[in-house]
Order: sequence, then C-alpha cells, then structure tokens
Amino acid sequence: MEDGWARNLRDGKSVVVHIVPLYEGTSKRPYRINVTWRVNGKEEFRDFSNESKGKPRDR
Repeated sequence: MEDGWARNLRDGKSVVVHIVPLYEGTSKRPYRINVTWRVNGKEEFRDFSNESKGKPRDR
C-alpha cells in the first residue's frame, strides 16, 4: 500500500492519506485502524484489525 503511494507520488500524482486509529475504553492500543486514501481524486479504503497475535510478555 505504502509502496503504491510512493510510486504514485513519483509519477506526479496527487496522494492524500487519512489514517484513523480506533480505541476501546482507555486502551492505548487501537483495536482497528481505518485507512482512506485518494490518488488523483479516486478514493480507496482499507480496514485493519490490530489484535495481539503473540502471548503476553513475562515481567
């Protein structure tokens, strides 16, 4: 996705990106990240889940 934005910028196209992290309660870790971008006015959207995949670290 980011490589595509970079390619479009190198080609002289207009690229606008809007990233919105979504949080639950008082958590500092977003549970979802919504990304909307426009290349020369054509809008696209992607929604990412941001769940922890590993086991908790021992302290």
